[in-house]
Amino acid sequence: MAKIIGALAIAAKLAFAAGLWAQTSAGLEAARWRERIPREPRDIAEAMWDRYERGVPDWLADGKFGIYAHGGPYNLGMEDSGYTGGLNSWYPKFMFVKGHPYNLHHIKKFGPIAQTAYTDYFKRFSIPKFDPEEWADLIVDAGARYAGPIAMHHDGFAMWNSALVPWNLMTSAAKRDIAGDLITELRKRGLRIVSSHHHAHSICGQYYGGRPDNPRDFPIDFDSELNDPKLAKLYGKFATQEDAERYWLDVRKEYIVKYRPEQLWFDGGLRWLSEQVLFDLTQFYYDFCDREGVQGIISQENDQIPRRVSILDYERGGARETLPRTWQTDDSSGPWMYIEAMEFKGADWAVPLLADIVSKNGVLLLNIPPRADGSIPLRQQELLRDIGAWMRVNEEAIYGSRPWKVHHQGDQPHFYAHGRGRNTVFAKFDSNDLRFTRSKDGKVLYVFAIGALDDDIIVQSLKASELREGATVQLLGQDAWVIPSSDAEGNVVIPIARLVPGRPSALKGPRVFKIAQLK
Repeated sequence: MAKIIGALAIAAKLAFAAGLWAQTSAGLEAARWRERIPREPRDIAEAMWDRYERGVPDWLADGKFGIYAHGGPYNLGMEDSGYTGGLNSWYPKFMFVKGHPYNLHHIKKFGPIAQTAYTDYFKRFSIPKFDPEEWADLIVDAGARYAGPIAMHHDGFAMWNSALVPWNLMTSAAKRDIAGDLITELRKRGLRIVSSHHHAHSICGQYYGGRPDNPRDFPIDFDSELNDPKLAKLYGKFATQEDAERYWLDVRKEYIVKYRPEQLWFDGGLRWLSEQVLFDLTQFYYDFCDREGVQGIISQENDQIPRRVSILDYERGGARETLPRTWQTDDSSGPWMYIEAMEFKGADWAVPLLADIVSKNGVLLLNIPPRADGSIPLRQQELLRDIGAWMRVNEEAIYGSRPWKVHHQGDQPHFYAHGRGRNTVFAKFDSNDLRFTRSKDGKVLYVFAIGALDDDIIVQSLKASELREGATVQLLGQDAWVIPSSDAEGNVVIPIARLVPGRPSALKGPRVFKIAQLK
């Protein structure tokens, strides 16, 4: 009786949110699907997690900068949709939500949902302009040290040649293993591989079923292929949570063995899975890495598995202070997927972001969204080339660097104005705002002038007494160097007028000063 009352209460809430729609059979089905609760976490003993404790690999702690790409069949609809609203990367979900701009766009472009829906995109997804060599060259020229294509987004479509997922690149119009082709080219150029997995959002019915706290998700159009039993796995409809998790884990195992990624990246969807399956994944991946000699690490958001067995990732955000263990920010210069109507920022946004993250012992994983045809948009190419130009001049302040005793100087301690969190409110820097890194041996300090250069820089965290005899300061990219002076309090002073050419820098990013010969 209690279960019946609970179901009626759910239906009542849905009716309030979505009117008469919730009284239909489709609405009641959505209610059951929406309110599905993930299994309670099992008690995995701390000693079991301890078995997989590991340090951050040097390739990541030293490499600092990676690139990945969100692209898939959804691009065919969203690219020219004109939609710039919230959750604009959730096209495969909202195309089934009656009245949503994505739903209306699909109907206008491809026809009624009842007749043609998401699997029809697979038949059109041919990506004729995908060139893995061009992709890899652009990524390397940008200065990235690790990279990789998306493995699977919320939609359940495998962006690789999968024997377990019926909906994959080889069964689509593409008829080629894009992941394998790109990973091969990246490895030829010496890069480590990151693979991103977003599938947990949909595997438990959360993605296509809607979310209890978001009435705007209503009404889902179940008069569509969402109710086709042959597509149950695609749309996260499993008889039990155990069945869903078993499929999720088997698919991850296939990808790990086939492509051997050095970073296994997961977004916030892991909260929908049991602790047991998360431990099983961790165990399988690290046992594979140890057996095969792969220097692998798992990255995850929101502490969904212990930090001692992973690195913590901040989506569109960052740590508020320097953390002792290397962490990661994943971010994009615009939306996660390419939408023609949306703004994409340039290197003058990306490079200060990188400097801010690295100063706090973090690394940046930057998203580059491709077009539906598989090509990299021109403004994304420009972003990569501009980052690369800055990196070639200033790379020694980034690669292999370590945090200084403070990460910043000035009124803006964080690139994201609110520090940690998924916000797009960026700090406004002036000439007082600095970031710092140091060399591994501690003998060199790098000073990033985030804002404009108006006057000499007083480094308040470095005293002249901490310098060896013969210490010098120079602007990276210039041969000239001078002996630093000090102010009345003994702080080291960088003489801007003697080091910085009068003409503006052609590089898009902070000027970086190198102070050598620290004690």
